[in-house]
Formats: sequence, C-alpha cells, structure tokens
Amino acid sequence: MPMRLIDLIAPRSLCVPLPVADRREAFTALVDDVSESEEQTKMLVDLLERREDQASTLICPDLAFPHARVPDWTEFHLAVGVIPEGIPFGSGTARVLFLLLTSANKNNLILQVRAALAKAFFADPTLLPNLIAADTGKRARQLLAPITVEAKKPLTASDIMIAPAPSVPVSASIHQVLGSLRENNLTELAVVGADDELLGSVGIDEITGLGIPEYFDLMGDLSFIPDYEPFVEVFQVEHSETIEALYTREVSIVPPDAHVVSLAQLFKKNKVRYIYVVDEARLVGICTRRQLLRSVLMP
Repeated sequence: MPMRLIDLIAPRSLCVPLPVADRREAFTALVDDVSESEEQTKMLVDLLERREDQASTLICPDLAFPHARVPDWTEFHLAVGVIPEGIPFGSGTARVLFLLLTSANKNNLILQVRAALAKAFFADPTLLPNLIAADTGKRARQLLAPITVEAKKPLTASDIMIAPAPSVPVSASIHQVLGSLRENNLTELAVVGADDELLGSVGIDEITGLGIPEYFDLMGDLSFIPDYEPFVEVFQVEHSETIEALYTREVSIVPPDAHVVSLAQLFKKNKVRYIYVVDEARLVGICTRRQLLRSVLMP
C-alpha cells in the first residue's frame, strides 16, 4: 500500500528555509526534532558525518540524501532542509537535503524512500529548482505531496535505474556518440531503433577500436611504436561514419521488476558496467554499478 512521502515528515522537520553555513550545522538542525539530548544530537550527527565521509550522498548538483543507520534505534526519521544559498557538500554544493535516520531492521524503508525521491526528481526536472525557490514549509509540502513510497515492495531495477536512459539512434555519427558520452558522463550508450527498441550499445571501447588493429592485442607492450597515433583514424571519420557497423549487439538486459539481487548477480557474472532495463523490447532505463552501490550496498 503506497504511503505519502509527506506523511513521513513531521511538521517541525520540514525546515524551509534552513539558515545554516555548513554540513554539520545542517545535520544538527535536522535531527533536533527527534533528539532527546545534546549527547544524542552529537551521536546522530557524528554517524551522519562518518557515513558522508565514506561516500558523498550528493546525487546531483544541489540535492543530497544524507542518511545513517542508528544502533539500538527504534524510530524512522525523515527531515527536509532547503538552503537557498547552498552549503559545501562533498565535491559540490547542496541546497536541498533529505535526511534519513533508521534502525538496521528498517533498512528496506530507507531504500524505498530514497528510490521514491530519486525517481521523482529525475522524472520532473522542475521539482528541484521549485523546491529551492520555496520560501515556506507550506509551499514545500505542496511540491512534495504527489510523491508516494511503496514501503513493503521489494527494491527492483525500476527503483534504481536512470530514466530515461541516455541513448543514440543507430544512425548516429561517431561524433554525436562522443558528444553524448561526454554530456552524460558515461562510457557506453544504448543504441535504439524505432519506438526505442534496444538494439545494443556503443562506447569508448568500440570507438577506440577503430584506430587500434586487433592484432595489437597479441603484441603486449606497444612502446616500441612511439609515433603511432591511434586516434587519427577516429578523427578522420567521426563526422562521416555512423555507428551501424560499430555497435555491439550483446548487452545485459533485465525487466523493470527484476530484483536488485538479480542485478548484482548479473553485474558480477557478466562483468559489465551497465545493465539495460527493457519492457517488451523497449528501452526504459539503465542501471549502473554506481547506482547499485549507492542504493543497496552502501545505504
């Protein structure tokens, strides 16, 4: 049974705007409603800081999901802070924080909340700037009201995938592919046909292979060819050649309802960077090792 995200947030835990100067101040303010003492506040903030130091929870510019599992904790705490001026956070700046605290036995709930948030922000590009611009808690509640959480549903590929998946048509030029790889910060892209039918993938390996003969693989150390420049051939054809003869047809795919355990197994078995999510041959998303790591293995 879906529950409204906003119903998980206590009124005092929706801090809009949140007047803080740094990460620790923000964490302190956002745990205040659930903490019973200064000692407990320090313990909770320290846990959040240690988790953040392991790997930043800044999932995109301006948006972070700091969280921690608390020993001997029986509560579930979700707080939201909107910091219009922003604060230093990891390698970037955060302006909207969704802070979650939970016990170890409620880990599924924290995963589902994060999945619901990620899906909502990726589906609606206006949500984040509108939330940053919100000047009252009431306005923030209105923006968050449509988001629902499937608290008891197993975590699946559709919960952690990037959607829509970055892709290129089979008629794309090498130049277009290189631009899209750079824009999306990926090493591989889905290749699609009519109606977004997944045909395969193309990436750095296939493109650099244009300038490196296959027999080089048998030669080991190539330092004895100092004047060889493999990318000259790529530059010569990047505008004129399409990827039709270049892309690989063998890709790892799963349906949207594939369990995350199946994803982890497929990543390990096939030694791939990306798994494509397909619904009746149509590409609907892409799962990366990073998404799996952030969503499941380092919750």
